[in-house]
Amino acid sequence: MPNLNINTFVGHAGRPVQTKTSKDGSRSWHELSLAVNLGNGEYRQTQWVTCRAFGKTGEYMASKVNKGDVVAVSGKIDKIRAYLRKQDNQPAVDVSLMVSDFTWICQPTKQQNLNILEFDTPENSTGVTVEGFADDNIPF
Repeated sequence: MPNLNINTFVGHAGRPVQTKTSKDGSRSWHELSLAVNLGNGEYRQTQWVTCRAFGKTGEYMASKVNKGDVVAVSGKIDKIRAYLRKQDNQPAVDVSLMVSDFTWICQPTKQQNLNILEFDTPENSTGVTVEGFADDNIPF
């Protein structure tokens, strides 16, 4: 049985996508810093995933993503690096993902006067709503 290295992460973009170029200038790619939550409650931590995409996937990613957007990425983990954080000298891990699939999910916006998040829908949304949905006959 072959070993599989297929991973999917969903999180918030930490900054706009950056375009990077190799030292010799022969190759370019797009890089996204993705914040993914680990744990719950007081044990919640943020894991940063560095997502690298080439070609049309990278170009599409760069054209869609703004800081704070919710996105999903899938691909192969390229490397995992342990380091000490500068701000508190605590151990941390950097995960690097070679992106093969990218999906822009939404752009969260804080609703004024309320402490909740309201999500904008993508341009290609069907606009289907669930108003009038009767759940009286659901057996649970």
